[in-house]
Amino acid sequence: MTSCGNNQPSTKQESPPKQEIVRASEPNHSLKLNRHELQGIWGIDTLENAVFAIRGDSLIFTEHLETPYFFEVKGDSIVIDLDDFKLVWIVKRLNSDSLVVTSKTGVISTYLRFSK
Repeated sequence: MTSCGNNQPSTKQESPPKQEIVRASEPNHSLKLNRHELQGIWGIDTLENAVFAIRGDSLIFTEHLETPYFFEVKGDSIVIDLDDFKLVWIVKRLNSDSLVVTSKTGVISTYLRFSK
């Protein structure tokens, strides 16, 4: 006797639905920054030391306290003049206690505001 049907379970795997991937380094055109929102002392973890402070138009890295770096806000980006090159952070999120930025290479960094 031969069976016409195939009673064995299918071994074909369903592929998951494709999702749109947005690169972290893409600009966030809906975000408009101003220098005053960025003022304060910022770190990675409240249990660690601060990483940088923003005062006026200067950004001061705690590893280089003697060297304040001029920065500009351009749309959704922070452009820091490091003398020999410009470091560009694209701001993905900013609120009263956190700042999320990506570099042009796509590295995502989250900073917590220690104080204003």
